[in-house]
Amino acid sequence: MYVLFFQPTSITYFSSIKKSKENDFFEGLLHSYNNLGEFYSTKGEDQVAYDLYFHGLEIIDKVNDDYLKAEVKGNIGKILTQLHKFSEAYPYLIESYDYFKSLPAKDKMSEGCLNIANYFLKTRNYESALYYINKSIQFSQEISDREKMGKAYVLKSELEFKNPAEAKKHLKNAITIFLEINNNFELAKTNYLLAELLNNEKEWEEALTILENNENTIRKFGSVALLEKNDLLIQKITKEHQTELANNQNQGTLLTKFYETTKELNAINNFDILLETSIDRIMEISGADGGML
Repeated sequence: MYVLFFQPTSITYFSSIKKSKENDFFEGLLHSYNNLGEFYSTKGEDQVAYDLYFHGLEIIDKVNDDYLKAEVKGNIGKILTQLHKFSEAYPYLIESYDYFKSLPAKDKMSEGCLNIANYFLKTRNYESALYYINKSIQFSQEISDREKMGKAYVLKSELEFKNPAEAKKHLKNAITIFLEINNNFELAKTNYLLAELLNNEKEWEEALTILENNENTIRKFGSVALLEKNDLLIQKITKEHQTELANNQNQGTLLTKFYETTKELNAINNFDILLETSIDRIMEISGADGGML
């Protein structure tokens, strides 16, 4: 069971669906199902997106817009891949890609290559995955599509699972791009992947910092699913390294006390008071019962 939290954008789409149904406007209805599916897919709500895309599939034969139909089928293939329904996904992915290739529409061809590459990654056909990633990069460069370049780097990082240094480099390249184009959704997903990689490589402190900062990025587009994943990894790292974290916190507290003491002592002009205050503060910091200067 899942609960839908309707935001202004989704309410607009649902309103369009209702009006299109009332008027038997199938093209508008398919547009709305597709847009709403993309909206929930962006938030990581794959099952909701799946249901919406397949509502669109039920009426797709009543629509004459081949471009829209190919777009919907590409999205269906993508979401089926995410849900690991691989045998169902592949025909939709190929049919969509072949249509856009026939136009040609390089932005959609680049997107189609990414979807097919992701399919091959998840089915462990790494040679085919690399081929489609490189094709996507080629199309993206030709039309200067920075977003798809960033997504290609993310997929390349997954190919480098035996070479963490290379994977890290690809993820950081993707993060740079998503920051430049202000794509918070892709940025947050990539931050999470980088934190996961760093934690696996025992660089847990950097991973924890990334995850804590990532919470604010996720809240900008409101993905409950990604926020939960992010929080679970924070909890895992915190539990595994609670002793080191406690020591770090104690060191930070001690440094703060030294800083505050230094400011207080610098403000004292009377030498006798300075000596007395110095001993008092050092006793407080060290927890000593007495002291002598």
